[in-house]
Amino acid sequence: MKRILSLLALFWLLVSCDYLEALNPEPQMTFSIDLSKSVTVEAEGGKISIPLESNSPWQASFSPATGVWFVSLLRFKGEAGSGTLEFEVRPNLLSNLRAGVISLRCVNRKGVQTYEISIAQLAAEPFARILDWDEPVIPAEGGSLTLRILTNCPWGYTVDNADVTLVEIKEPAVLSPTDPPIYELTLAVAKNPGTVRRTFLLNLTNRFQGSKTIATYTFYQAG
Repeated sequence: MKRILSLLALFWLLVSCDYLEALNPEPQMTFSIDLSKSVTVEAEGGKISIPLESNSPWQASFSPATGVWFVSLLRFKGEAGSGTLEFEVRPNLLSNLRAGVISLRCVNRKGVQTYEISIAQLAAEPFARILDWDEPVIPAEGGSLTLRILTNCPWGYTVDNADVTLVEIKEPAVLSPTDPPIYELTLAVAKNPGTVRRTFLLNLTNRFQGSKTIATYTFYQAG
């Protein structure tokens, strides 16, 4: 009889362990995306939502080694069940791809399970543009024109009139790893030889594309 009771006790112990094991599974998450591939984001940036399922509480953060400064976490934690990871990617104005990693931790009494979501943001198209442009009018006696140019590529310029000449191109004192540089272009405009207002076309070009024109601006000189 004692042997039978011992066997019954052992049986119930095994059943109880299996039952507790079922009630407390290993932490686990599933995602609506393939984690082996990067989440590709356009250069314009935007909000990204990734549905997920978790059997335990979870939280997202940035990997300390990467420091993803161009991504902001909006919805980054949840309880067991259905949830959503949501983040916003800033526009990329640079001419190179940028990448980062979001880390997720799923935790319960059994331990911790970690996941990583890789983000790859596409590069911006080459551009050069004049900041605060208002189609200036140069006095008839001549004068100078200083322009602030924001660009993400090697650039140059042309003007359709020889009476406009270069004074100086001032490079930025410090180049930022996160934002395109701003240059200062100063031009001199000679005296208007006539009495009629004249029009000038200023082209900004991309030197990496055979001096292809990427922006055109118009300014004037009084008669």
